[in-house]
Amino acid sequence: MVIGDSFVKRLFHYKRAQGKPFLVGDQQVQMWGWPGADVRTVRRRSVLTVRRWTQSVVIQVGSNDLCNAARSPERVAEDLLNFAGYLVERRSVNRVIVCQILRRNSSAHLRGLNLGEYNAAVDRTNALLKARCTGDIIYWEHHHSVRGESKLGRDGIHLADHSLKGYERSIRSALLYRQA
Repeated sequence: MVIGDSFVKRLFHYKRAQGKPFLVGDQQVQMWGWPGADVRTVRRRSVLTVRRWTQSVVIQVGSNDLCNAARSPERVAEDLLNFAGYLVERRSVNRVIVCQILRRNSSAHLRGLNLGEYNAAVDRTNALLKARCTGDIIYWEHHHSVRGESKLGRDGIHLADHSLKGYERSIRSALLYRQA
């Protein structure tokens, strides 16, 4: 299962436009994305979608939280880790993969921040997540094929259509990942 913000919603639409389900092995991956969602919104809405004993949940959220100068990287990382912990402990999810937050190339939708401050907050949040994810909560920093300005769409926020295939591969890899 993949849950999150507009990145997940766009991946869902990309797969639907192809007329193909998102498969990992022979299992169809459920995707739930809510445009504009922050960590709290995803947590609230996913309570009804994440079933007990779900094998793996990939979370892609946090960029909308960081658009607000009042939301610190420390708070966003803490909210993400609390949500992941809830899924493992209370919903009996076997593992939660928290995806890195992607930088932007646009100051649109930023509240009280400039683009440099936003991207610095993204980097700080990612560093905190990388340092604090352990055990059944895994930090996924392997969005290599979708990082950089050339991978973003015209809005400078979301992935360009040509980058969605790489994003799909990264999410599939996260679901297939087995810790050593």
